[in-house]
Amino acid sequence: MSGEDKPVFRKVKNRFADEILGVDDYRGDLAITLKGGRIVDICRFLKNEPDLDFKLFVDLCGVDRSRLPEAEGESRFMVVYHLYSVTKKHRVRLRVPVEEDNPVLDSVTGVWLGADWFEREAYDMFGIKFRGHPNLRRLLCHEEFVGHPLRKDYPVRRRHDCTRPADLLIDRQAAIAESTDRMFINVGPAHPATHGALRFGMEIEGETIVDLETEIGYLHRCMEKLSETVTWNKVIPYTDRLAYISSGLNEVGYCMAVEKLWGVEVNRKCQLQRIIVSELSRIIDHIVVLAAALVDLGALTNYWYLFRIREDVYEFLEAAYGGRMMINCCRVGGMYRDFPDGWEKKINIAMRNIEEFVGDVHGLITNNRIFIDRTRDIGCISGEEALDWGWTGPCLRAAGVAYDIRKDKPYYGYDQFEWQVPVGTKGDCYDRYLVRMEEMIQSKRIVEQALIELREYENEPVNLDDRRICLPPRDQIEVDQSDGEGKKTRVKDPMRNQPYDKIEDLITHFRLVSEGTKPPPGEVYSYIEGASGEVGFYAISDGTGYPYRVHVRPPCYAIFQAFGKLMRGHMIPDIAAVLASINIEAGELDR
Repeated sequence: MSGEDKPVFRKVKNRFADEILGVDDYRGDLAITLKGGRIVDICRFLKNEPDLDFKLFVDLCGVDRSRLPEAEGESRFMVVYHLYSVTKKHRVRLRVPVEEDNPVLDSVTGVWLGADWFEREAYDMFGIKFRGHPNLRRLLCHEEFVGHPLRKDYPVRRRHDCTRPADLLIDRQAAIAESTDRMFINVGPAHPATHGALRFGMEIEGETIVDLETEIGYLHRCMEKLSETVTWNKVIPYTDRLAYISSGLNEVGYCMAVEKLWGVEVNRKCQLQRIIVSELSRIIDHIVVLAAALVDLGALTNYWYLFRIREDVYEFLEAAYGGRMMINCCRVGGMYRDFPDGWEKKINIAMRNIEEFVGDVHGLITNNRIFIDRTRDIGCISGEEALDWGWTGPCLRAAGVAYDIRKDKPYYGYDQFEWQVPVGTKGDCYDRYLVRMEEMIQSKRIVEQALIELREYENEPVNLDDRRICLPPRDQIEVDQSDGEGKKTRVKDPMRNQPYDKIEDLITHFRLVSEGTKPPPGEVYSYIEGASGEVGFYAISDGTGYPYRVHVRPPCYAIFQAFGKLMRGHMIPDIAAVLASINIEAGELDR
């Protein structure tokens, strides 16, 4: 079905035919290019029309098209929106060109609250202004920063010193100064409860939070700019440092995007290994979130139970890839290497312990009166509000919306496994705790089923046999391994490979490493279910070995922008419970 035949496009065309500049569905992504004059009306129509129902605001970003050959003579900038309908299960990308001499577009924050930070980021990175935005200021870069770093003519090595923090709650400072009952309190950027470099300013009355505004960007290194300076595979270590607690998930999402540009899909063995790494990563991410939250609330004992599971998983990841946190396991078209000898035993040890230790934590905490008082009815959000803010993942499911990409848009055969999607009812801290606890058990079920299927492919290659994308295979060198009792066996050393015996393979290896794989020109959006929600990668190729544009859709970014809303009316001690429950990972937040 072409883009013009898709129901979403037909609906838009029937209502706004004069606003449409073009449509395509490259690699299955429906993308509609629009004039900018009525973007708010179009977005409101997409959200409120029952047959469309795009309630979930997924992403917004900018693109500098000045060095794309096919964009010569056209508008320099493009603002790109990604929207999703949970009820209809369809997506759309909106593309709006913006002129360089007047980069202004109407804000859609009046349609979706979740557009707030995304529009601020586009202003910060590209200088695109959004008319009607309630607080259009820099977000990831500091107030003294000069220029817009994701413009193509901005030097990647240019730096600007920051000498002062941002002013927060500017419009409330005068009233606070005149009040005898209210005061302004600063928290962070270095505070034990923030679990990272975060800062927020609060207007308080007694112990009650009246208003709260956050400042982020303390760990910003413009990962998206850096990605334009290296070949496609060399971006992978940068993705490790996003949600660094579950780095394997980031790698899978990114590699899927580049493979989508190529129009290829990895083989079943690779899919299963990526599923296992993904679900193990999800488990350890949830462990860190829950353990930190419980420690912050005074329940230290649970930390030891949960981190025992994490250590078991790390034992496998370290044996498989040589790293524990930044595992660097994926490659475009496959994996860094196959699972090592003895891999199944290590995973089985971790799986056996999960149910036992999760059960111990349930016994200590789930019906604990103190814990319930600290978390139930704290930090509540409804499902409708969560969608409007762009929430996904466990936080959205805790609010009663059963949206999980692995079920709604199954990739890698997730729909072939038996597992359930845990859902809450109130959207409070307690529900977010329960959802993550059950998700660990469901991830365990998925891993166990994937292990059984993977045995069928024991002697199969893990990478694609495609020399445009993957390195030529090499046999591993066999070495003697002692069993500790004087007996030696011959095993393959995953760190040592035989030399190539064909000059063609050596040349291919050299070119792929030095020049990089070269996907055909095009743009795609690829997404997976990360530990905190939808991890998306919007990638543009100009046909070279270097990305033209890589944009990350970080799930905790959309979630954290609603932190002020969650905290209003609560007490200062509730900050620790709410902040831990929404899982803010500063590497992903700031990029």
